[in-house]
This record gives sequence, C-alpha cells and structure tokens, in this order.
Amino acid sequence: MASHNSVHAAPPGNHSDAPQGLVANVRWGVTWGLRMAMLFCAWIGILVVLNWSFTLPVRSNHHVNAFAVVALYVGGGIIAGAIVGLLRPLERTMAGAMLTGFVAALPVFAGGSLLLNSLSNWDITNTIVTLAGAGSLGPMMGAYLRADTDEDERKRKTGQEQEGTSRGGHDVKQ
Repeated sequence: MASHNSVHAAPPGNHSDAPQGLVANVRWGVTWGLRMAMLFCAWIGILVVLNWSFTLPVRSNHHVNAFAVVALYVGGGIIAGAIVGLLRPLERTMAGAMLTGFVAALPVFAGGSLLLNSLSNWDITNTIVTLAGAGSLGPMMGAYLRADTDEDERKRKTGQEQEGTSRGGHDVKQ
C-alpha cells in the first residue's frame, strides 16, 4: 500500500520507535532541516548582493561573515532536523509537536548567539535571547508542521488527494 507524503510531513504512521523507523525519521528530519536551511541561505545570498559585501551588518558596531551565517543555517538545519526526527513520535499531539519545535530551535538560536558573541562572552542575555527565540519560533513551526500534517491526512482520507502522490502529483516511493 502506497503512503502519502507532503513537503512537510512523512507518511502517517511512520512515527515508529523501532530502530529502522528511527533512522527513517532522522533522515526525514535532516532532509527537512536542510530544505529550510537552503531557504535561509537564499536570503543570505540576497543580503550579500544588496550589501555588495560578504560582511553583513548585525548591529552598528558588529558585522558577521555571510559564510559563517550559511554554516550556521546548514549546521543548524542538520542538528534541528535530527532532533525533529528523533522526537517525531511526540508529534502525534499538538503539544508534542510544539515541544519538538522548541527543542529543535534551541541549537539554532544558541548558534546564532555564539555567532554574535563568542562563548567566552556568553552571559545571561545570550541565554534569555536563545530561550526566547526558540520559545517563540520553535513551537510555531512545530504547530505549523503538525497542522499541515493533519490537513494532508484529512485530504488523503476524504480522497481529495490521491494516496501515493505528493502535492506536486509525483509518485512517492518509500
């Protein structure tokens, strides 16, 4: 039986805790994380062109290298994606999906804080910014992905979207 895939969600019922399911979930999460990273990297590319420089202004007295930001996005996408894949079984509920989003966002926001301030300059402000950023964006992304998964499942069950095809109409293979 073919299963349904969307841009944001793996097939329903593929939230297995078994080792094979875990590997598939992590692979799915890392792929998702890298896709998100590529979107953010495209934004950095636009900023580089607009600034005519690989050094991007962050604050009036602080600049950051665009390649370091790209590395943060790619590394953060891999790490956050792996976390999402590992915690995938929690996404069965909205609260679990939001918690997953928060935990996955923590390393990305921590990396951003480290990019702006070295570890030797880390203080309570960096901790607050990391927690606040992850606490605001992470649960929203988790809820969005969960809602999208629910909507895709409803479409599949009502026959509005053929089983075994993605949104683009291409056959999906597991």
